[in-house]
Formats: sequence, structure tokens, C-alpha cells
Amino acid sequence: DQPIYGASRIGTINTDTRLYENGTSPYLIPDVVQNTLGETSYEITNYLGNVNVVISDRKIWNTTANAFKAVPKNYTDYFPFGMEISSRTSVGTYRYGYNGMEKDNEVKENEGNSYTTEFRQYDPRLGRWLSLDPLKAQFPWQSPYCAFDNNPIYFTDPLGLKSQDNIHIWEDGVMSIEKNDDPTNTYYFHHCDGTTVILGDKLIKTNTGMVEMPQNTDFYKQVTYNDRKYLPGDAAAGFLAATYMFSRDNSRKVKINQFMTSDWTHSSHPSKKACVDVQYIGDDKTPLNVQPRSENNNVNILKSNELANRYREFGFNQDGPWSVISLDGDFKRPLLDNSAAAVDHNHHFHIQGWAPPDGSFKPIIGKVNSQLVNSSNLKPLTETVSQNMTNAEETTYISNRIQQVGIDGLNCWEWGRGATLGIWQRMGVDTRKSSDCGKNQ
Repeated sequence: DQPIYGASRIGTINTDTRLYENGTSPYLIPDVVQNTLGETSYEITNYLGNVNVVISDRKIWNTTANAFKAVPKNYTDYFPFGMEISSRTSVGTYRYGYNGMEKDNEVKENEGNSYTTEFRQYDPRLGRWLSLDPLKAQFPWQSPYCAFDNNPIYFTDPLGLKSQDNIHIWEDGVMSIEKNDDPTNTYYFHHCDGTTVILGDKLIKTNTGMVEMPQNTDFYKQVTYNDRKYLPGDAAAGFLAATYMFSRDNSRKVKINQFMTSDWTHSSHPSKKACVDVQYIGDDKTPLNVQPRSENNNVNILKSNELANRYREFGFNQDGPWSVISLDGDFKRPLLDNSAAAVDHNHHFHIQGWAPPDGSFKPIIGKVNSQLVNSSNLKPLTETVSQNMTNAEETTYISNRIQQVGIDGLNCWEWGRGATLGIWQRMGVDTRKSSDCGKNQ
């Protein structure tokens, strides 16, 4: 059998051609190639890459349905770690199965009891690899024979190395997983107009489940770049999306003091929690190279609250009001809304305690199709709420803007962007889904 590829393998074709005989190749490309129906097989897979059904290139006319009917060659269903379910599996000779891996039936008796990959052999009945992990030094906390981090519903590992994924973030806060074989994580942000930007490209994931964050991007800069440059791979999605959206809407970079170490620590804060030091947003009179401080009265409270609310919107709300830590240095009280006070937080605030906004990541079946654009080409809002407006003036401004263009006529980037989420809440707008282009108005 020879594999057939599109963007990935889609099937095989049985050419029954002798490529070598007695050490030499007698094969010459003939002038005419005969195609025999039934010799080509196409695989139908699920989101994990498991081959569930194999169909032929033959088709049969169904007089009842008045349409052609596919001809199945075999079908297979699997237990979580890949052992075939006999009552839901037919006899067949297709080479590929669980995770799209190639069967190696010569090694162990019966169909589908052994798989071969580029690096190792796998036994789906044991749920274990049969040789040491080539990357075992990166995973000291688990057995070098462990497969899929003991989570085969979430991870795939068709190469026998380690399981990684791409993360997709939608503008309404939904996040999803796309499986791949790449040992890095890439973070895609999907606008409601169909365009997509890459917020983090091929970020290296450590053996502790952290990703190394870039020091300088189009939308943020880490001003103190030391060993605290890591975030948990999933929490990085929430951080990147929230920071990007604030920067896009306000035409300014966000300054980050520090992230976490690769062993999940962050200064004196609790370990095993996502935690980031974010500088306050300065007022218009503060130079970009000067750190705003509450005692200097150069912190833009409105914009700093807007940024903090962005982080809450994208998952940094696991600890409720204590997810954000800030301090009014003169009065020793929280500087930002719904935050806790802590010593020495009068020039930056903390976000900590992360969980996916919708409760859990969802696997993507198939690929995500959208128009990829450069983040630097995206234009900020042409109209924004003045920093000096009172709450009443802000509410009046937004209300008038909606009446001028109509809710359905609002540009989706403007929906909920001109002021803090509190303004929308005062107007009765569901801010949890306010960016969904008017679907929940």
C-alpha cells in the first residue's frame, strides 16, 4: 500500500507493483496507468486522529435514496488507550488505526495489538510504550513508558514523543484545542469579522507544563526579563488574548514586570497558580519609560481597571475578587475595583488564579479556517471614551453611540470596547458575551 496525502494522510492505494526484484528495480512508469476501483481506501477519523471508518473509492447507486452510497471496507472503535472494541470492530486489513499510527501486527498476535511510530512501539492493551521515552529527561515526574500523560481523551502522540496542541481563542472568550504533532504551542486569536492573528508563535513548552513567553511583542513588553518568563500553557492563552485586545483598542503596549519561573513560582505568591505582574497604565503626561505609581498620581485608574477587567474576562477570575491585587500607596487600600490590597503594589497589579472562561477547553474537530492577518495591521478604534469622563458622561456617550448606529450596526471591535465593563453593566448589557458582535444584545 502507498499512502495518499493531502494536507495530511487521507488514505492508501494498493498498486500491487514490484518495486525491487533480486536487488534491482524493474519498475518503469508505463505510458498508460490502469485504475481499478476498490483498490483505493479513504480513512474517516475523529478529532484524535483515530481511524474509525475506511471506505473504498467504489460507490453503489442507492435507488431508495436516489444517490450514490459509499462502500465501507471496515470500521473500528477504540477503548480510551486504543485497544479495539471487538463488538464495534469489523475485520479489515487497513494499515492505520489509533491516533493514525501504523499497525504492526507481526509483533503481537491479532489485529491492532501493536503500533509502530517514528520513535517507539506502542501496546494499546497496556496503554504503555514498549521502550523508553527519548525525551524522558523532560518529564521526570512520570514513567518513561507512560503514554499521552495518562490522558488519551485530551492528548495525542502519533510520533511517540510528547503531546502538544495549538490553542484557539475567540473574541467572545471561548477557547479551544487543536491537536498537532508540533512540540511547541501556537496561540491564535479569531476576530468576529473572520480574521485571525497569531499572538504567540511556536512558544516552547517546558517539561513542567509552562511556556516561555516572548519578551517583546506588538502588544506587550516584559521590562524585567529574567528567569520569571514562563506561564502555564493554558493560562498563557487568557493572558495573550486579554493583553492583545486592550492594546489594540488603546494603541499602546502593556508593560509586564515579570511572569513566573519554570517551576511554577512567583516571588512570595502561592505556587501552582498562574501569576503575572502588570504595570499600571500611566496617564497621558507620563513618559513611556517611567513607571506609574499611585503616590505620584500618574496612574490612569480608568484604563488600568479596563485592563484588569480584560484579564477577568479571559479567565483570571478563579479566586473571585482576590484575583487582582493592587494598592493605593497613600491610603493602603485597593487601587483598582474588585481587588485586594497588598504591600508594595502601588506601581503594578497582580493577576492570579486562572481557569478557562467557559469552564473547560473544547477539542476542535478538523481545522480552523480563517483569514490570517498581521496584528500590526489592525487599526484601533477611531472613537473612544475620554479618560476624564464621569460615569454618567460615559454612560450617556455609549448610549448615544448605540442610538446613532444601532446595535447591529456597531463595528464588532467597538462593541464593549470604549469604556470599562462596568459601564456596560450599568446599561444592562451582558458583558460576558458583549464582544460577540451583537448576538447577545
